[in-house]
Amino acid sequence: MSPDPGKDATASVCEPYRDFIELSLSKGRNAKAIYQDLVDDHGFTGRYASVKRFVRRCRGKQTPEARAVILTPPGEDYGKSRVMVRGNRHPIRFRPNHRDSPNSRFP
Repeated sequence: MSPDPGKDATASVCEPYRDFIELSLSKGRNAKAIYQDLVDDHGFTGRYASVKRFVRRCRGKQTPEARAVILTPPGEDYGKSRVMVRGNRHPIRFRPNHRDSPNSRFP
């Protein structure tokens, strides 16, 4: 089976979404989040691996910008929020799981 005439054999299925992908990258989105947005909002039918390769090519040698890392002492929480479970809101606390904490599940 020969490729379609006039169609580049190496063209990515992501090429029609280049502007959206580049905009998403400029906002700090990663390949997985971009893939999910493409599927949910743009009807993308390609595979995640295609998006990952395309994002890698768009970034080039450039490494992603560093992100903040939150370091807290054992037992100190990150903060509080509320989640919806079966129609009811419940308070939750975000806590790190440290290997040196007595309640750690790490061996």
